Amino acid sequence: MVFHRELFSFFSTYPEVTSTNLIYFACFQFRSLKIKPFKDENGEWKFREKWLLREAIKPFITEEIYNRKKDQYNSPATRRPGEDTHETYSPLQALIHRRVTKENVDRLGFLNWESVYELLEGYLQNPDLPSDGGIDKRARALLIITAYVVLQEFFNVPAAV
Repeated sequence: MVFHRELFSFFSTYPEVTSTNLIYFACFQFRSLKIKPFKDENGEWKFREKWLLREAIKPFITEEIYNRKKDQYNSPATRRPGEDTHETYSPLQALIHRRVTKENVDRLGFLNWESVYELLEGYLQNPDLPSDGGIDKRARALLIITAYVVLQEFFNVPAAV
């Protein structure tokens, strides 16, 4: 349960954010309000991400900021590839290592532990560090599994039979 306190500590600091209406509004917007197609100066169709957010803050920001392309950013890895100690795991690796266990994966009931374990060990032992600042493809899959584990635990979903 410590994880849940860490995850939702924001809501205890800002209780007005936990309004059911605000959560509903944020989660159930039409895609057309989140991503907006537009033509660039060359007449080519592009997509503008976070369109509703951009429109909401448009009066308060410069045109340059409003039109800035979204860049991916991931915190830098804190461990050198090939090191084999848990103390040198990056925060992301430590989270995945803690959450993606045989017990948790088996409780989900729709994943094969051997396949997940191979993916997990490969990522923990030798993470790829893409030059574009992206995230290791194995980490992406493991993050999805981690999300399923956390949701199952948080909503007390019974183990699959």
